[in-house]
Amino acid sequence: MKGILPPGHPAGERGGMRKVHDHYFQRAKREHYRARSVYKLEAIDRKFSILRRGARVLDLGCAPGSWSQYAARIVGEKGLVVGIDRQGVALPELANVRMIEGDVAAFTWEGEPFHVVLSDLAPATTGVKHTDHHRS
Repeated sequence: MKGILPPGHPAGERGGMRKVHDHYFQRAKREHYRARSVYKLEAIDRKFSILRRGARVLDLGCAPGSWSQYAARIVGEKGLVVGIDRQGVALPELANVRMIEGDVAAFTWEGEPFHVVLSDLAPATTGVKHTDHHRS
């Protein structure tokens, strides 16, 4: 795409978009979180105190797992975090986390009710405007 994009555009010389490694990306890496989006949840929790020690949390669309990681730390060992996503997500280092590979629409739970439901879901898109509009 040489000549179409303005000089210095990230997609210019290399022919593709480069990953942004900003402050939050670096912080997430340093703090062993799987994604920088964890800081969005942290800000929400700081403002509204949605997570508490001992709570049961359901994380819908949990991939890549950073929200579940954060929730697990806050609810502690007496709490429980259940994450569900179509992608398989494993957090074996966290004893208070259960991950389920599946569709959130088909999810059923026989255990005690959840105190908090988290969701950072986005619809699967095709790139076809008309199709995506009707699916979402």
